[in-house]
Amino acid sequence: MVLENCRAAYRIEDGVFWPTASTEEADALIQANAALSASQFGGAKTHLKNAASKLTEGDYPASVRESISAAESVARVLEPTGELSKALSGLEQRIALHPALKKAFLSLYGYTSDEKGIRHALLSEAEADVDEADAIFFIGACASFLTYLISKSHTRR
Repeated sequence: MVLENCRAAYRIEDGVFWPTASTEEADALIQANAALSASQFGGAKTHLKNAASKLTEGDYPASVRESISAAESVARVLEPTGELSKALSGLEQRIALHPALKKAFLSLYGYTSDEKGIRHALLSEAEADVDEADAIFFIGACASFLTYLISKSHTRR
């Protein structure tokens, strides 16, 4: 509450400092953390906490990697087909995931594969071209997406 009242860029939830750029982003991260309380989402919860920690440390490429891994983990738990694109295709059918949302998330995932130093090794560059704004966007977007997938899967059973 003190951090919120002082408009700090962080919130504490479940013993983790969660970086935020707005109240809405803080709420999205807290909701995602709560949505991941089920035991089958333990891996995703760890990835999301690691994303927050890496963002706080200033390791923005690692934060983006952990954020996207949290969302991928949820998709693969909900639709265990072996890879993200197949999991999202299965969810597209099972929970009525709109094709444009599926495509958008696959594009975000593709970015993390294309930008060297996020999910793949750096080659000639000294560091990945990822800054704080990118990392904050990714943690918020992935937290919102994984919460959305969990929520949709509960309403479509």
